Amino acid sequence: MTILFFVLVFLHKSEHTFAQTYSALVLSLSWSNGLCETNDCTTQGERRFKIHGLWPNNPTTGIEIENCQPIISFPTTIDDWSNVTRSMMEEHWGSLLRMRTNIQFWSHEWSKHGTCIDTKINGAKVKNPEYYFSATLALFFRYNCHQLMEKLGRNFKKLGGVYNDHGTLITELEKIIGGSKDRLQIQIHCSDKVDFQYLVEVRIFLANDGSPLTKDKELISADNCKLGWILI
Repeated sequence: MTILFFVLVFLHKSEHTFAQTYSALVLSLSWSNGLCETNDCTTQGERRFKIHGLWPNNPTTGIEIENCQPIISFPTTIDDWSNVTRSMMEEHWGSLLRMRTNIQFWSHEWSKHGTCIDTKINGAKVKNPEYYFSATLALFFRYNCHQLMEKLGRNFKKLGGVYNDHGTLITELEKIIGGSKDRLQIQIHCSDKVDFQYLVEVRIFLANDGSPLTKDKELISADNCKLGWILI
């Protein structure tokens, strides 16, 4: 009886977790220069955007879907994964923080966020860690995130490396990410150091299948950047 009760509770919790609905996915990008101003990083002074994660989200309610019951845990090694996926993960999704290895970082993102994705991305279900990472990488390239540093850099060099407000910065990001056709929902997040605020994250809101989430719905969660200069 005790074992049966435990199994029923486990199944109920699993179903309850996956029954949580979400209307969007957040493709989150870390900006190394800002993040490493307030953290101990593996490479100080690096200026590039790296993937933080792909997170299920409800942007109009502010409810995040996290830490679902994992069907498949993250492996201790990814040596048997596709060579392309592994090399792209190391290049575009490596851990910036010295305190955390790549495997620890990837395992965290899969357990906290990947296990909660219950919709099709690029036409296929997220059924295991490898597909979660390969699907996220595909979105990273689909929305021109790999070109973000190069194209954004042309503009901020003219401005001395700063933007006078987050609205201006978001406008510049919108021109690059997804192109002018999609006009995606974008947020930025900052961190403070002494009298300055640094850009640390760019978050792109997508539909729950990875397609563009256009500006027909207002985001309830706001960025944390204050009025004034933003250093990038």
